[in-house]
Amino acid sequence: MHTFATPEETAFPDCLLALAPHETTVKLSIRGRYRLSEADTQDLVRDAMLRVCLRNEYTAVRRPGAALQIAADNAAKDDWRRTRRYSRCPVDDALPACPAA
Repeated sequence: MHTFATPEETAFPDCLLALAPHETTVKLSIRGRYRLSEADTQDLVRDAMLRVCLRNEYTAVRRPGAALQIAADNAAKDDWRRTRRYSRCPVDDALPACPAA
């Protein structure tokens, strides 16, 4: 019978603690490079932290700052590509849908 490890038995909590000191630096880097709002930057970096820790669930991250920077850069690039591919329209309650491009 296979038993699954609990979060306490994994490196996940330790990973989040290792990435936390690098969060502000990565936020500033991503926000300036990709011209993101503060809220979007916060979301991207926090998502990147979770992704790094999920990938390294059972092992420690060797270079937490670099791992977080790379994951946040990749997330910002993906968001930029998605925005370019699927342009956003302004929200207007009077219009039922986006105008045709």
